[in-house]
Amino acid sequence: FYSRRLRWPYLKGVGNFISEWNRVNLSALEAKGRRMKFVQYEELATRKRVFGKLCKFLAVRGENLFRQGHNSGYQNLLVDDIERIQSDTKQTFKAMRAQRIK
Repeated sequence: FYSRRLRWPYLKGVGNFISEWNRVNLSALEAKGRRMKFVQYEELATRKRVFGKLCKFLAVRGENLFRQGHNSGYQNLLVDDIERIQSDTKQTFKAMRAQRIK
């Protein structure tokens, strides 16, 4: 939410952000073809095997240069906002995880 305010400046409140985030990601799920997979940023940053599988899926050579502190955006949010984001995006994450690269 913290960094997305720059991307979606019209989404002033956390509720608006959650609605838009769910809409965008559920739309991607509906449009999913056999050449589309979902990758959670945290898994790319922390699990080298996931990065390798993504590169293989995309048929590219890559070097994992993800930085540490991938969850640092949470440090700038209120605890209530974090809890609401996690609660209100749970179902979308569940649907996305079923289609992710493992």
